[in-house]
Amino acid sequence: MHRSKEKNNSSRAILIGFGLIVLAVSIIFLKPYLLRSKKSSDTSQPSLNNSQDNSSKKMEAQDLMDKITNGADMNVIDVRDPTSFQQAHIVDSQNIPLANFSDAVSALDKNKTYVLVDQSEDPTLVAMVQNILAKNGYDKIYYLSGGFSNWQTLDLPAVADGDPQSFADQSKVNYIKSDDLKKAIDSGENLFIIDLRKSDAYSNGHIKNAVNIYLGDLEKKRSEIPMGRKVILVDSDGLWAFKGAVRLFDTGTFNVFALSDGLNTWQQKGYEMVK
Repeated sequence: MHRSKEKNNSSRAILIGFGLIVLAVSIIFLKPYLLRSKKSSDTSQPSLNNSQDNSSKKMEAQDLMDKITNGADMNVIDVRDPTSFQQAHIVDSQNIPLANFSDAVSALDKNKTYVLVDQSEDPTLVAMVQNILAKNGYDKIYYLSGGFSNWQTLDLPAVADGDPQSFADQSKVNYIKSDDLKKAIDSGENLFIIDLRKSDAYSNGHIKNAVNIYLGDLEKKRSEIPMGRKVILVDSDGLWAFKGAVRLFDTGTFNVFALSDGLNTWQQKGYEMVK
């Protein structure tokens, strides 16, 4: 009986030893697979650095202002509605409302740098920059931190539409009346007259030597305005001339005067108009 007990203990020891050998071999062969599975699992989980990824696509307002001032090749796209954009916007920005952006994105050059601007830091815009655009190869697209409202809070320069009831906008404008403009023309003063009306109105009659630049195009065509000349803005009744003077002031173009009584008064006084 004692011998039988020893035999059972020996068999148990052999089984345990065999089991340990199988376990050791299994670990050796399965270890690479386990490591690969762990690595795959880690990469499939949301990154703990998402906040860092988000911030890497965020551009601070002052940083954007510095880049614009230093002449960096920045393309600012304002995704607000056209009315809000018209009221005030960052100089030389392009208006593509967010609702239309998906149709316009294919036309963007993936090699250029873009900054998208909404009124505030809209989660929809942030998600689009982080995910949709990034997945389609637009890795040089950022969003403005805090949106345009933060830009205004920091009192950074913006182009205003021109509100006649605004004291701030009125302070940007110099005025000239028809009689004084006629005297300046007759005396040979070095003037550059811009007619802000639409092309058909301009074609029907305008001040001699006046150049036609439609009000809506004035900001992007301001490089056509020569330096060192007195700029006169004219329109039918003086409102667009006022708005144009505000916009040029906001883009850094000075020595500008708005014809306050407009071309309607100019014609009533019998002053020359040509076609």
